Amino acid sequence: MAGGNPFVTQGPLDKSYHLFFSPADHVDELLAAGEVEKASQVWSHQSAYFSGNERAAALKATRTLDAALSAHLAPRLDRQRERLEAIAWPVPRPNWPAIRSVIADADALKAELEGHKVLLADGAPDERHRRFLAKLDATAAKIRAGAKASFRHDDETFFSAYPVPLEPMAVLTEVREAWSAGLANATPAAIVAFRDRYEKALDENGFEALGRLHYRASLAGVQGRGIDAITAALAATRSAKLPLRGVTEDRLAVIEIAQRRSTGEAPATFPVGAATDPPFAIETASLENALDRKADFLLLLVDGGPAWSERRVTGREMVQSEYQKNVRHDDNPQFIIARADLRRAEREYRDISRRADHAEARCGGGVGCIGVGLVAGLSTWQAEAEVAAARARLESTPARIPVPTYAPYSFANASVDVTRSGTLGYYLIDRANRVLGQGTIVLSEAKQLVVAEGLHDHDRYRVLHAVRTDGEDKVVAFETRPMEVQLSTILAELSSPKTDWRPLPTVADIRKDILADRAKALSAARSAPTQTRSVSIRGR
Repeated sequence: MAGGNPFVTQGPLDKSYHLFFSPADHVDELLAAGEVEKASQVWSHQSAYFSGNERAAALKATRTLDAALSAHLAPRLDRQRERLEAIAWPVPRPNWPAIRSVIADADALKAELEGHKVLLADGAPDERHRRFLAKLDATAAKIRAGAKASFRHDDETFFSAYPVPLEPMAVLTEVREAWSAGLANATPAAIVAFRDRYEKALDENGFEALGRLHYRASLAGVQGRGIDAITAALAATRSAKLPLRGVTEDRLAVIEIAQRRSTGEAPATFPVGAATDPPFAIETASLENALDRKADFLLLLVDGGPAWSERRVTGREMVQSEYQKNVRHDDNPQFIIARADLRRAEREYRDISRRADHAEARCGGGVGCIGVGLVAGLSTWQAEAEVAAARARLESTPARIPVPTYAPYSFANASVDVTRSGTLGYYLIDRANRVLGQGTIVLSEAKQLVVAEGLHDHDRYRVLHAVRTDGEDKVVAFETRPMEVQLSTILAELSSPKTDWRPLPTVADIRKDILADRAKALSAARSAPTQTRSVSIRGR
């Protein structure tokens, strides 16, 4: 300790401090020898001593060191500030290394200044120090702001060569339109190379932009303009592991035909349609309006046909249980206990009253009888309170309580197979090649559920049975859930050899064919088993 201020007894430069040699003495010694940097090192190491010491020696050493260090660093501060002022940004790409060197030197000087804690002993840097820092910050900010104009999608060393450090995510997000435009005519391989180079810096929108660019580049590189070209381009983009959403495709219009069902049709309990997993939007229109889309190169019509479901019981397992049949009323044990408590309290009250009367009669008057009377009165009052409390408990306790009675019964856990079926027709009108491709996809789905058949509404273990079985709501939810075909599946079917391609007929003939196919599917649906509700799950 020195002057009541703490310091590390073993300092830097192999010096030990004690009563006759303090850190202030050490700083003065080094300054006298011209060792300004070492003196600053001592001050930083013993900053707790200097910043909390009001003695003249510590204050003088701090002021002397601050002035000496400022004078020592002044030429470098001025030189670095002048080098920063000489930068006229922007500069051509070949001049970036020189600018990067100037910024790196200035950053190194800034880090060095931060190590000299004595320069901020009064809370703020001096004017020369402040001007240097302000110029460095302004220059770096100006260069950083120019990244948007300087970025090129084909510059593989942009981020490593740029004069100031950049956040790739921020830059790529800000210049997305620029690099997207630059990659508009790039090959699929170049787009994948861009993705690989900046994969960690791309956000979700950036990946989607690359997916759209890759799809269009793949489509341009495929011979032909038919559905095979579109399918191949989709497969190439998926193979590149790029997302594909939001693509506006002028070659293909997908329209789901809106149907008007009459009550006389097959029992359509759920809709059948297409789900858009590729990027193309699916429109909904009537058959007449869909066929009027004469401007489209490829017109894909999706016609959700009839749908039906069937329930079939494959087995029953009988379960023994109990249901609440009635309610009887039994004597309440708590009432009996409360009545006994009241009788006991009344007996104790009578006993205490008799003892009090006897004590008062034996007292014979006088001053001593006052104490006897007080004790007897208190005991009587407590006994009265016990009687009142016991009577209140008895009055609030019912003499008889209801007790449910149960009767055995059995119900069945029925294993039910639920089958859903549906048809979906598709028609591709290729106006450029004057052909029509069509086909049908038959959908089928089955699920086995266990339904409690005849479960009593008042079953003693109804909650437990419900957990172990499926209710009517689960069965209906499965039966009525929409059945969808991914659009990619339809496109794959159109590219397969089994697609029926024929010369493009007239619009009137196309309408007849679609209506005839729908009637054929409807007839098949009517001949199929309709919904079989052989499982009664209503309670008794």
